[in-house]
Amino acid sequence: KNFNLKRLKVSLKQIELNNLQVEMLKNAEELEEVVVAKKQSLKLSKDKKYEQSKLDGYATEKFDNTEVMATFWPWFEKCYPNIKLLKVTGGEPFLSSHTFKLLQLVLQKPNLQMNLSINSNLSVPNSVWQQFMDLCVQIQKTKCVEKFYLHPSIDTFGKRAEYIRFGLDFEVFKKNVEDYLERSGGNLVFICTINNLSLAGLLDFWKYLLSLKKKYGPRGQWISVTSEVLIGPEWQNINILPVHFQDYLSQTIAFVADHTGSTLETFSSYERQGLTRALDLMKVPNQNLTSAKKNFFRFFSEHDRRRGTHLLSIFPEMNEFWKDCESLHQTALVAKSGLALRSAKCGVNLLSRTGRFLKFSKFLLGGKGRR
Repeated sequence: KNFNLKRLKVSLKQIELNNLQVEMLKNAEELEEVVVAKKQSLKLSKDKKYEQSKLDGYATEKFDNTEVMATFWPWFEKCYPNIKLLKVTGGEPFLSSHTFKLLQLVLQKPNLQMNLSINSNLSVPNSVWQQFMDLCVQIQKTKCVEKFYLHPSIDTFGKRAEYIRFGLDFEVFKKNVEDYLERSGGNLVFICTINNLSLAGLLDFWKYLLSLKKKYGPRGQWISVTSEVLIGPEWQNINILPVHFQDYLSQTIAFVADHTGSTLETFSSYERQGLTRALDLMKVPNQNLTSAKKNFFRFFSEHDRRRGTHLLSIFPEMNEFWKDCESLHQTALVAKSGLALRSAKCGVNLLSRTGRFLKFSKFLLGGKGRR
């Protein structure tokens, strides 16, 4: 607040040397507060992923919302005793200091009628995660709320999940899931957005989910998933895929059906319904199929170029589909260039005819044929 960004220069060398600098110019007559926090800068590893250990401390970042929050907190504390359901979503909640202020408030002022849930991608720096876990464990042990839920966002399994959510470290994700379930004793509900990159890894994800249910269900911990189908952007819809991709959903549904029951160690009919709904939507013809396929190729070609990734190395099952999308894209380019060429030729012909007409007019008006 009260500062303008004058110049920001960043080079890979500066990042590696931990020497990231920002020069600011004061533009106000009076400055009430200056907050300077030493934070480790981002360092890129050889595989271009953010190293978790190099990111410690950035949850202390101060955002320019002081006036808004100064109004919010008194209002919230007044409402707090009557709140029955509080959901903290984002963005990534753990990257805001206000999330931790909220958890401190819950710890200091228990609300036994309130269910508290927090969304996260569980890929935050370890120091931030430990800060959350310390508060979470205290809240659970002292029974400050009726129920506590963590909602990790994940769309498929393994390397496929990492590609979809660039920057995700799946091993760190799994470690934090286990850490939360072991230490807090809380409940956990995954949030899965089914898109056309999710399908091949869904069965592995549901097997992973079942293993967690069998391990922590006997302890009374509820572990579940909500499955929603991505609608936009259209080029990531599941109904632009070839028909045989429906088999991935069918196999997953069959696996879930075989392990459906009435205990915390099994799947529920509600969980299965999310998958059957996805399969039904996948069978609905896409009205803009050609356009969606072309945009699929264009988007992920640019995605891979910018991020140094390679879609087909992670999703080899999409090889033929990718070729089909590329062919449609190339055909569109040829048609577009042909139209441009015809337009250019028409322009040349028009100029040529115009030139001949001008020469003839000049001859009539001032040339040898004038009478």
